[in-house]
Amino acid sequence: MLAEAASSIVGLPAEPYAFMARAIGDHTLSYFLPELVVATAIVLVLLVDCSDKLRKPAMLLGLAAMGLCAPILLVLAKWGTALFIYPDWGHLAQANEHYKQVGYVDVAGSSMLAFDGFANFFKVFILASGLFTLGMIHYDKSLPRKSMGELLVLVLGSVLGMMLLGSATNLLMIYLSIELMSLASFILVAFKRTDRKGTEGALKYMLFGAVSSGVMIYGISLLYGMAGTLDIAQMGQRLSQVHDPLAIGMALIMVIVGFGYKMSSVPTHFWAPDAYEGAPTPITAFLSVASKAAGFAGFIRFMDAMAFQSTGNALPIINWVSLVAVIGALTMTVGNLTAIWQNNVKRMLAYSSVAHAGYLLIGVAAVAVGGEMGGTAGKRIADLGASATAFYLIAYCVMNFGAFAVVMAVANDSGREDMGAFEGLAKRNMGLAVMMAILLLSLVGIPPTFGFLGKAKLFLAGLEAANAGYPIMAGLLVIAALNTAVSCYYYFRIMRAMFIDPGKESETSRPLVVSNTGWALVGGSAILTVAFFVAGSLFSQPTDDATMVRREPKPALEAKGDHAGHDHGHHSGGGGK
Repeated sequence: MLAEAASSIVGLPAEPYAFMARAIGDHTLSYFLPELVVATAIVLVLLVDCSDKLRKPAMLLGLAAMGLCAPILLVLAKWGTALFIYPDWGHLAQANEHYKQVGYVDVAGSSMLAFDGFANFFKVFILASGLFTLGMIHYDKSLPRKSMGELLVLVLGSVLGMMLLGSATNLLMIYLSIELMSLASFILVAFKRTDRKGTEGALKYMLFGAVSSGVMIYGISLLYGMAGTLDIAQMGQRLSQVHDPLAIGMALIMVIVGFGYKMSSVPTHFWAPDAYEGAPTPITAFLSVASKAAGFAGFIRFMDAMAFQSTGNALPIINWVSLVAVIGALTMTVGNLTAIWQNNVKRMLAYSSVAHAGYLLIGVAAVAVGGEMGGTAGKRIADLGASATAFYLIAYCVMNFGAFAVVMAVANDSGREDMGAFEGLAKRNMGLAVMMAILLLSLVGIPPTFGFLGKAKLFLAGLEAANAGYPIMAGLLVIAALNTAVSCYYYFRIMRAMFIDPGKESETSRPLVVSNTGWALVGGSAILTVAFFVAGSLFSQPTDDATMVRREPKPALEAKGDHAGHDHGHHSGGGGK
């Protein structure tokens, strides 16, 4: 019936529409089930929040948690016990072969989303980060319980945008995903309407977001004008044939501005400290981990497609390896040096988050090296860089959520987030101080912690790239090592306040009580930080499989010349058959 309706409207035969409906219903839609479940959870939370009898915080939190757990189980169950392994384009490739035979659209060649191990990893990562955030929201007593439904809808909406960004292979989908996650994030930062810092941070966040979004969409329009497509793989192939280095370089840098804003890398990081300080602590942790990870996922996929297809035609205007290495060096240096002067622990961790974005760019630079090299050796280095980035993101997720949970525990008791609130913490609650010390050591990258393994993987990926004939990678590693030493100062400053500084007797004489939820968040993070160090080799399997499917330039396209026009002729001429 649907096929007949489409045929009567468009005037084309019903058969291809029937086949397309079957393909979508039987195969393609099943790949999108995790996102559909999150979207359904958003609707259910909204409906429950409208009921006076059902809109209890526990009910809403439980519903949101199920909306995040179910997609994780779907992702893992669909591909069996071998975690994070997707078929090579799966049934989409089969559908594409059929379309080629009947002369209709190239499905796999014009897809909006990728279904590879890389996308799958980031889906699970972002969903797990959302679950961490729900736990912190439950623990944070300063959040208004009457507005719990709105808060959870915004968190779930942001998660949905992040999941789509990790899978997007089309610049339009990338842009829409960034906008979805950003619009929800703006409101989340200012969720406490009476908090002046939150309002100020949200305003700066929104203004920077509007500017970077405008710059990015302008760059996308330029790339579309030159390439005639928004699919990043096809765009990479076509831009390599465009002989206008200045235009390509300007357009690519404009697009990079949009990604840099989400990654909080220099020079698009200025919004982060104010937004992180002013936002409710659970939202700060969520943005510093999940939002950053989604930005890195989108940027890595875009940059790999551009470098792999030799869009370095923009050289010497733009060189991916040099550009990413310089941004990484500046990001980690600016983040660490600025964190030294901060007295507010939450703001200090915000600048620390900027510095960690710089460390993550080591893995991204390795991906750029692999893309520029090409071939089997290049793919190996690119996969190594992507795997190292994914591994470090897991380490950063665990230790950063735990550190912010400690900040929240101290703030719930004292109402303060400055360094003075941590003075004498060991006297008030030795367990909490020890857990925080473990998490801080992991943030530095000192064994035996998960953070040490994460940094080791990044450094090994960087060394592989340097040995492949890229000395700038060796320089980046030296700068990263120096910055790690600098970071010791402000992390150890917190430890000194907890264990050495006496603090005010009126405060240290009163014990700091932590609820069971708080212990689960803090203790769980600290234990996982050490446990994953011990089981690091076993835990690396999911990140090793977080690789991207690359679409090679097809000989058929080159042989036929204007293949796109040929397909289009079949498509539009179907009515005459």
